[in-house]
Amino acid sequence: MSEAFVDRPPTFFDLFSHGKVGVDQIDDYVDAWHNAHETWAKQVPLHEYLGLTWPEYQVWVCDAGSLPAIMEARVSAESLAAIVAKRLEHMRDAGRPTDGTTIFSLGNWLKHNASSDSDAHGRSRASG
Repeated sequence: MSEAFVDRPPTFFDLFSHGKVGVDQIDDYVDAWHNAHETWAKQVPLHEYLGLTWPEYQVWVCDAGSLPAIMEARVSAESLAAIVAKRLEHMRDAGRPTDGTTIFSLGNWLKHNASSDSDAHGRSRASG
């Protein structure tokens, strides 16, 4: 049987969005991808293995606590950029010194992505 037809397990984000794994378990999935023995897993980028779009993955890299916001963007009519902007505003208002790097990183991501033509999942509308 071809590797293309091998049943793949649910992604981290599939399980997370159904409440079957917690936010802190994403690191286990990252480790599993790095140590993958299955051919299909070695052939997909990490963001796909995790079940994230490229823009969602970028947000998660900037802000490890962003997974609930990413899920909110998927289920709401708001774009990922709009959800990230609200999260960023909340973080700035909270004024926690430990959020400085995350605030900078998310602000930079928004600067480069807020005007992009993306749907609520961060997928390009042009690609369908």
